[in-house]
Amino acid sequence: MKVSFSKKIIYTPDFNDNTTLPLAEQCQVELTPLSFEELMHLMEAFKGVIGDENGDEKVDEKSMGKYLKQMRAISKDAAEIIIHRAKMNNLNDVNGESLSIEDVTKYPSFMPLLADIVNKLCEISTPSETDTKNLKQQPD
Repeated sequence: MKVSFSKKIIYTPDFNDNTTLPLAEQCQVELTPLSFEELMHLMEAFKGVIGDENGDEKVDEKSMGKYLKQMRAISKDAAEIIIHRAKMNNLNDVNGESLSIEDVTKYPSFMPLLADIVNKLCEISTPSETDTKNLKQQPD
């Protein structure tokens, strides 16, 4: 039986209009799926980050402080995991210097790119709906 899983994928993020560039100029990220422990760690870290249990966002001073503290912890945890699961290709600064995944995890300018990479890592590390259905259909 084949499952929709690959040990490595090449992902082209849509950061800074990257996907509209000629193919040779696009940055790409080489991703390897998260381990079960890493995935659970990230899911636990992101639980309840935005909004309350009703999904309503609160932006008062107290909740903003809590949010920023949680985001600081998440960014540190996520960075430690991501640097082992992602490799940047063809991402350069204005001087033509190559930027690494460590740079992406370090600088706030790359927050949207980092969020995109984390989302894609979680997506490729989670069983697809088809795979889940196959698991449910297996005899005991």
